[in-house]
Amino acid sequence: MVRVVPRISKNWTLEDHRKAMADKRAGNPNYVKDKNLWAGYRIRYSDYQRMLEEQDYKCAICGSVEKLVVDHNHNCNHEDKGNFSCAKCVRQLLCQSCNKMLGFSKERKETLMSAINYIEMWGNE
Repeated sequence: MVRVVPRISKNWTLEDHRKAMADKRAGNPNYVKDKNLWAGYRIRYSDYQRMLEEQDYKCAICGSVEKLVVDHNHNCNHEDKGNFSCAKCVRQLLCQSCNKMLGFSKERKETLMSAINYIEMWGNE
């Protein structure tokens, strides 16, 4: 694949920059997704697609088929990660509800087990 890199010029207008980015996206329709996945998790869109296929396009926790997001270990302490998560800390793909559940519980097993006990106490399965 040939990368189109727009030349930055002080004489460029905002419209010039927009056109250059549109041309870049036209050459790679998944450019923005790829860029965002790389910036946040140091994985590529192709990695995300592979993970989707491996998980049969389902959330790793509840099996939902809604849009899946990248779950990663927030306690990652790899020195080379900088201000982003590193690919070593990416776990699996989750639906937004399951991802939020882990986040709101701060990934504490005690909190999640307490929630299970609470639901069982009230007779829900």
